[in-house]
Amino acid sequence: MAGPKTLVSIINWNNTAATHACLDSVARIAKADQPDVYLIDNNSQIEPFELSKHTSDNLKSVTLFKNTRNDGFAGGHNKAISYAQDSGYDYVCLLNNDAQLLDTTVFSKLADALNNDAKAVAAAPTILSSTNPNTIWFAGGTMQPKKSFVTHNFVGQDTSALHSLDNVTSCTFLTGCCLMIALNKYPQVKKTLDEQYFLYWEDADWCASALRAGANLLYVKDARVLHATSSSLGIRSASYAYYNIRNRLLFAKKWSSSKFVIFDCVWTGFKIIGLSLKLPTTTFKTIWYIKRALFDGVKGNTGPLK
Repeated sequence: MAGPKTLVSIINWNNTAATHACLDSVARIAKADQPDVYLIDNNSQIEPFELSKHTSDNLKSVTLFKNTRNDGFAGGHNKAISYAQDSGYDYVCLLNNDAQLLDTTVFSKLADALNNDAKAVAAAPTILSSTNPNTIWFAGGTMQPKKSFVTHNFVGQDTSALHSLDNVTSCTFLTGCCLMIALNKYPQVKKTLDEQYFLYWEDADWCASALRAGANLLYVKDARVLHATSSSLGIRSASYAYYNIRNRLLFAKKWSSSKFVIFDCVWTGFKIIGLSLKLPTTTFKTIWYIKRALFDGVKGNTGPLK
C-alpha cells in the first residue's frame, strides 16, 4: 500500500545558491522515499533561476513554476498549496529556500506525527541556526493572538535544553520556515495563506485560524532542519523592519483586542533603528521604512511595499 503523498513547496527569489543547497539536501533522501518538489521562482531579476541537470537527476520529481511577478511568501506558496490540493496530495510542506535538511527523515517524521493525532493539522521540526548548528532558532512557538504576540521557544539556547521534552508536543505557533500542513483534515481551516501580508506574519495568521477551528499544532523534536535567517532580505534590513511592523499591525486589526500593539510596534522600530546605527548609511532608510510601516499598518495598506 502506497504511503501518504507529500509535496514540498520552495520559493526562490534572487538566491540561486541557497536554493540549490536546499534542493540538494532534499535529494539526499533515497529517491523511493523522496517527496515531490514544487519550486516557485518569484520573478527573480538579479539571479533568474534554472534547474541544473544535477538537481533534476537527483530529485524524484521537481516542477519549476516561474512567476511573472513577485507574489511574496504567501502568494508563492499558495500556488504550490493549490496545486497539491488539486493533485490529491495528503500533505504539503512549506520549506524556506535558505533551509537545509539535517535529517533525511524530516518529512516522514512530520507526517507520522500528524497521522497519529486526529486533531493535528500542521507540524514543524526543530530548526537550528546555520551560524551555530547547536543553537536553537525554533523549537515550537507560543502565540497570543489577542495580544498580537509571537515568540519562538528556546530560541538562542543550546540543543541540550530540549532533552526533557517529549518528542511530539502541542504548541500555539509554527513557523513557515518548515511547515507541514495536512490537506485532508479540518476543512474549515483554509489551507492557503493570507496574501495581504506578502512577507512575515502570514504563518502566525494561519496558525491563529487553525487554533480557532480547534485544531492542534505539533512540534516534532527529533526532526531537524538548518536555517540561514532572513537570507533574502537580510536580517534587520529596512525591508525586514517594514514588513514585520506593518504586518503585526495588520494581524492586530484581525485578531487582537489590545489597544497597545501600536506602541509595541513603535518600540520595535526604535530597537531596529538602534541596530541600524551601527551601519550609518542605512539609518535614514530604516527610519523612513518604519514610519511608512506604521502608517500603512494603521491604514490597513496590504501587499508589497509600493
